Amino acid sequence: FKNLAFKKVSFGIAQEALIQKWHELKLALAPEYVQIDIGAGLVQLALVRQQKLIKLDLAPITSNHVLHDIVYGVNVDTAEARRLLMEFGRADGSADPEAMLTVLDDKGEEKTQVSKAYFYRIVNARILELLDFIKQRLSEWEKEGISIPGHLIFAGGLSRLSDLGVLAGHVLNKKVSTVDHKKDIPYFIAEGLILSEKDQINPRSSLFKRGFYKAL
Repeated sequence: FKNLAFKKVSFGIAQEALIQKWHELKLALAPEYVQIDIGAGLVQLALVRQQKLIKLDLAPITSNHVLHDIVYGVNVDTAEARRLLMEFGRADGSADPEAMLTVLDDKGEEKTQVSKAYFYRIVNARILELLDFIKQRLSEWEKEGISIPGHLIFAGGLSRLSDLGVLAGHVLNKKVSTVDHKKDIPYFIAEGLILSEKDQINPRSSLFKRGFYKAL
């Protein structure tokens, strides 16, 4: 992609396909909601009404920022930062001040230990920044005369963080749910559909057979 405008067109096409698949899989049955993808590449906000994409917004603020903070704050490589984030990450930042996390080296052996409280503060700071950004974008929509639904659905890698839904609901003052996509994150967000089409991730043949990508 050369610019954000071109990305928005591509994401719009992917999002249209995603809306239908979410409905078929009963991931989003509310008549209207905002899907918020907090994945690695972009934050995406999609307003959906009656299975129709009403508005799409993209911004280059991502979970990569969290990973970079962990890399420098904990002194680990990106792979270990991702493991720590996915296995131990919490959105709310709370932790036993005496509890420790084991950090592994590139051979999978113990490298050092780091305070859970310190690690969670790193993650929490970025999550709060991200939620504040989303709140500002939704506020801008309201200034444009757009009514914001009471239900927000989070997807993407960071949506797997423990207590993300609770923290987001408190900050955004909305009902928040997260998609239980487990290991299949790329196939439940628009960015994942686009990357699979570009062969940057391995697509699942079963989803192709069910017409998951027919709109792309």
